[in-house]
Amino acid sequence: MDGEAELAQEIFTLRTSDASLTIKQVHELLNTQGRDLTASQVKKAFGKATKLLAAKEEQALKQQEASSQRIRMLSGLSQAVTFQQQGRSSEALEYGALAFLNYPDFPSVALEKEVAASHRVAHHTAIFQSIAKITTAYDEDKVNTEDTHRAFVIAAGLCLQSKDAQNALTMAQAAQSSLETYFGLNNSSMSAEYYSTRSAALYSLTGSLLVELSFYKDSVTALDKSLELNPNSIQTRQMRCVARFKATKFAGIVEDAALLKADAAKNGATKYLVGPFLVAAMASYMTAKVQEGNEWLALGQKYAKQFTYLGPDPRIYDMALKTQKIFNKNQ
Repeated sequence: MDGEAELAQEIFTLRTSDASLTIKQVHELLNTQGRDLTASQVKKAFGKATKLLAAKEEQALKQQEASSQRIRMLSGLSQAVTFQQQGRSSEALEYGALAFLNYPDFPSVALEKEVAASHRVAHHTAIFQSIAKITTAYDEDKVNTEDTHRAFVIAAGLCLQSKDAQNALTMAQAAQSSLETYFGLNNSSMSAEYYSTRSAALYSLTGSLLVELSFYKDSVTALDKSLELNPNSIQTRQMRCVARFKATKFAGIVEDAALLKADAAKNGATKYLVGPFLVAAMASYMTAKVQEGNEWLALGQKYAKQFTYLGPDPRIYDMALKTQKIFNKNQ
């Protein structure tokens, strides 16, 4: 490690203990230790230390988020295993599907360890045997029950856990088809509210998978359908903003971003606002609304700084800055 890097590490250690320390205070503190450092040296190392602190904070945020998500997921899936243990297979599938739809990073390996620790491996295995049996019956014998779409949802989760987005999409689409067919033929046994809520969640899942696979126009169509059924889904609206931009469908981006901005003012901002605000900036520039674009870009920068997050595609940030330069220069 060279001298400059060592100095940055020293300052990083100092600011980890006291984040309020200024460059001047750090300079004075180091020189009281017998160092002979110039203001320029300290300023340069201070900047590097600041970047190290930001990276540490981002990592801590990611770990905290992943930990809380995992706890919520395992709680839902543990309940599913409990129902399976009690012989309530349908309820087990419902809880398993809900756990995945709410928190799509399906931790099958982590769940297996948790279940093993509580001596429920047999019941865990029974759930996945049920899934295989139900999905096979649907594919081969066209047997479609209320449990069928739930089984496909969990199957989608397992595919996604294996980083297999293409098969996850196939499973999600099968879940949607199964749900729609079942409701159409047996709507007296499934409430319209349940159907609408579940269908919206499935269209949202499908849309997110289509974005991941770069089918942007199809993703917008799926996310449109999701929001028609559940216009209050902030997560889906955030996804649609970015999907619309990538699909070069600029109409509606700013309107979506305005709704997200209002929700953030009411319920608190999330890091996922960065992408929508940046694409709202570019959509504004494209329609020659330069001042509006500058305002959206400032918001995107604010939340990127607050959450040290550049959105679903970091390139969007650079694109927004380049677009701002072009349009502000031409104004």
